[in-house]
Amino acid sequence: KKAKILKIQRHLVYLFRNNEKTRHLTVIQTMKVLHLYDKYLNTTMNWAYELMLHTPETDVYVGAAEFVENRFKVTDFQYVTPNMNVFFYIKNLKNEWSQTTLQRLFFYANKYFFYKNDLIKTIKKHDIQVIHAHFANVGCHYMHLARAVNLPLVVSFYGYDYEQLSYLQPKYKLLFPKLFEAASAIICEGEHGAKILTELGCPPHKINVVCLGLDFDKVLTVNAKDKKKASLKLVQAASFTTKKGQLETIKAFAKALKNCPNMHLTFVGEKADNAYYESVLKVIESEKMSDKVSILDFVENDFYTFLQTFDVFIHPSQYSDNRDCEGGAPIVLLNAQAVGLPVISTTHCDIPMEVVHGETGLLSPEKDTAALQQNIELFYDMGSDEYTKFSTNAMRHVSTNFDIKKNSIKLNTIYKSLLKKGL
Repeated sequence: KKAKILKIQRHLVYLFRNNEKTRHLTVIQTMKVLHLYDKYLNTTMNWAYELMLHTPETDVYVGAAEFVENRFKVTDFQYVTPNMNVFFYIKNLKNEWSQTTLQRLFFYANKYFFYKNDLIKTIKKHDIQVIHAHFANVGCHYMHLARAVNLPLVVSFYGYDYEQLSYLQPKYKLLFPKLFEAASAIICEGEHGAKILTELGCPPHKINVVCLGLDFDKVLTVNAKDKKKASLKLVQAASFTTKKGQLETIKAFAKALKNCPNMHLTFVGEKADNAYYESVLKVIESEKMSDKVSILDFVENDFYTFLQTFDVFIHPSQYSDNRDCEGGAPIVLLNAQAVGLPVISTTHCDIPMEVVHGETGLLSPEKDTAALQQNIELFYDMGSDEYTKFSTNAMRHVSTNFDIKKNSIKLNTIYKSLLKKGL
């Protein structure tokens, strides 16, 4: 029902102007925006779905050379599906994390030789007005298409594409200047991301900060939490990769446990990096903490309800050796604060924008295990009154600054400005 309402709202926005004599009805036509991805859409990328869903006055078209069958394949978006001829058929993926060799071959064949023609046909047939590429590599791949159809290109950077992409594939060092020239607007999540883009050579006037956020209609309504002194239940929810910092979490937890025995830590996340996951397990085993640590692959029930069973959310993000980073900040930090969980994290990238040190959580330098341990112990020893202040501040901060319905208005404004300029 809600999806139908949102679809109607995107198609027509009615403004009523009243005076003493007449009542005028003005109809504002919606913009048609083609959102491009490599793959639409991994489960962990719900923030991209929410941004598209709530951007006002836009008709959403989604293009990807590869589609995953999950809850993000909704009827209120229109899709440009991959080429379906008998030789290069790519079945929609049931498993978003793995492919057969044949599927991967078909994916690349379609992406590089056939799919652009499908996109051009859709652009012309539906009078698409703006192309929005999500992630820098997608922008690089489609920047010539945008030029060919003479449409403004918007490119969003999110994380690995800031530094890791060009570190692992040096060709992007040569492509980025061309992308910055071809794009009409570049979008990042915060000031740290904007700083990196400037250092990469992006003209400052093209950089726009658009914060991601939460749909508070879906957030569990709760009161501020409290906590008993000398007890702590910690949780971290993230795929097991170096940049998420689970190894630092478990090392700091092991040290804090010697001074704070009444604690428990829960990890939730897919084993994206098996070697890294095994390194976390080794610490648990060597420190004999199996009764103090739980590991879950996923949350079966509502995530917000699940978070309510804990006291503090911990997530010490960091740069990995291959230059992978958050770029902006993990949305899960907003999820936790929205239901009153203070956060223990780091000053990595734009995290200080999402978590206010000393007010909604405690931050420390990345890879500083001693400081992380200290912050765990501070929350362990914290009494109810001080803890409740953190909880109250967290909910207020997120609801004020990270409402997706408010933040997505800025994206709509960027689209409009490009159309007015004729870019």
